Amino acid sequence: CYGIGLGRLMGTIAEVLHDDKGLIWSKEVAPFTVHLVSLHSKDIEENNKIKLTAEKVYKELRENKIEVLFDDRDEETSIGEKFNDADLIGCPIRLVVSERSLNNDSIEVKNRDSEDKEMVKVKKVVSGNL
Repeated sequence: CYGIGLGRLMGTIAEVLHDDKGLIWSKEVAPFTVHLVSLHSKDIEENNKIKLTAEKVYKELRENKIEVLFDDRDEETSIGEKFNDADLIGCPIRLVVSERSLNNDSIEVKNRDSEDKEMVKVKKVVSGNL
């Protein structure tokens, strides 16, 4: 035996930590802790507000040493496609910046291993308190 290798560990993690939607990485081994998803609006002003907020959140999380995968694909990518990709990749935490969440000065937070979602104030999210 050659011992425990990275390939073997990754295979074992994928075999154990998954569901029918994709991987469910634990925070300790996840390549990214947070999957930040920016949803587009048909309203140009709202769309700009969403983009600016998502970029601010991304920057602040990175400054707080939190590894973030930022899905800022354009309007041609559907909401369902972004959510399915997020579930498939399996980052422990998904943050969603959307018109609905920003109307409450919040961001939607969902843990990958749970179906529960909660709205968290933007200030709390950018401080890294997830």
